[in-house]
Amino acid sequence: MKQTRFILLSLCSVFVLLSSCSKEANPEEGIYGPGIFIANEGTFNQSNGSVSFISRSTYQSYNDIYAKANGGAVLGDVVQSVYVHKDKVYVVVNNSQKVQVVNCENFTYSGVISDRNLPRYMAFNNQRGYLTEWQNFGENGRVSIINLINNSVAKQITVGKLPEQLLIYDKMLYVTNSNDSTVSVIDLTYEILDHTFTVGDWPTGIVQDANHKLWILCSGIPAWAGTSTNGSLVRYNPDTDEIELRLTFPSSDFQPAYLCINKTGNSLFYYYDGKVYNMGVNETVLPSNSIITTAAYGMGIDPASGYLFVTDAGDFMSEGTVKWYNVNGTFVGSATVGVAPNGFFFLEE
Repeated sequence: MKQTRFILLSLCSVFVLLSSCSKEANPEEGIYGPGIFIANEGTFNQSNGSVSFISRSTYQSYNDIYAKANGGAVLGDVVQSVYVHKDKVYVVVNNSQKVQVVNCENFTYSGVISDRNLPRYMAFNNQRGYLTEWQNFGENGRVSIINLINNSVAKQITVGKLPEQLLIYDKMLYVTNSNDSTVSVIDLTYEILDHTFTVGDWPTGIVQDANHKLWILCSGIPAWAGTSTNGSLVRYNPDTDEIELRLTFPSSDFQPAYLCINKTGNSLFYYYDGKVYNMGVNETVLPSNSIITTAAYGMGIDPASGYLFVTDAGDFMSEGTVKWYNVNGTFVGSATVGVAPNGFFFLEE
């Protein structure tokens, strides 16, 4: 639901998962598998959210693949994110308060996780799914623990305000709380809140690097929400529960967004002031030079090709665009997708 402009910077973590989906995707025949799934929000309150698919063999886009596989059925209002886990696709539909479950190979309906409260993002561990839900503005959000066998809610855990991206590390679930300055840590063995630690204003993105450190991107408070603050990039050691490095962005006029990391875990990417920056995980200062200047509404890195993918939502009313680049910033190609594309799921073979 980014079009409300309450949170301008929903993120772009790169999601990759081995799956039992078809090893040879043939989208021309309605068969999907390894490739690039794109979440298209659609126009707010018009129930035209959708999922697109880009084939790695041709880099052609196939749009509104759920409707095509289900007799024209719609996914709903504001497709926030999309994931593949085992042989299922989970489509988080924010303003329709649900997660739509579909069969990965042919994208046909499989089930629904309903009655969610402004759902946002998911993480997975075996037969458990973890879903962040905003609930209500100005109040604490929650993580719903989903039994993926029957799509039921097994438990709910209260976290901070407006929880966003989440990441599993060493049997712990780290949840960024985007309307305060904290990260909630949930013990997945006992499924309880273990502790909370403070990072910077409005944390939204989180990735793990090759050194087993967690990087948390904090946007800072924008002027429209109160007294503006500078964003920051924080390196956290989960083994010692210590913040090892805090890098502050130079201006509170712009909010950093869309934190990504490459497959080898040694290079970070983020968006700031209309530009994409690349930073090595062993660096101790923010880069001064960007690699790309472009409009962006989401980013992700395809581990199979190494390409950096960027979405352009345009006017939020008509079809959007996905562009991809080499990691040095060289433009490679583009495709037309659905309305307001905001993120990706990269499925490897």
